Amino acid sequence: MIFIWCANLLDFFLTVHNLCLGATEANPLLAPLFHRGNFEAAFLIKNAMTLLGLTILAVFSSRQCPKAKGATYALAIVGAGYVVLICYHISNMVMV
Repeated sequence: MIFIWCANLLDFFLTVHNLCLGATEANPLLAPLFHRGNFEAAFLIKNAMTLLGLTILAVFSSRQCPKAKGATYALAIVGAGYVVLICYHISNMVMV
């Protein structure tokens, strides 16, 4: 879970960097904030959404029930998704 939160922070800062290079934000919730230059609000909302999601997944993955396995898999999938996203950001930086 710490990896996911750190990857979330890295994603935010790489997004800001890529936006300064002319990229566009794909997240429809955050795009208007980035478009207006309201990076502080985007940072707070992005972190709040991530921490809420991680809290929910942590609660369910710590339970000893059959459905807990799904939350554990979800954490792995989210972590893998962030690896892909960070690679995407880095590839955009290299190509510019």
